[in-house]
Amino acid sequence: MIAMLLLLHLLGATVWTGGHLVLAATILPRVLKGRDVAAPFTGSRRATSASACRRWRYR
Repeated sequence: MIAMLLLLHLLGATVWTGGHLVLAATILPRVLKGRDVAAPFTGSRRATSASACRRWRYR
């Protein structure tokens, strides 16, 4: 049981660390170059929030 928990913890930590490395290597340079923090997320967030509103409205 402890070995399984340790394995799950290590896998989760690996994914978490990898995600931070990807963000630091891809998005952070663009943000620092343009000085616009919301620019990398603006287009996708609008589409996601609009579709989420439509889904919740018709329930």
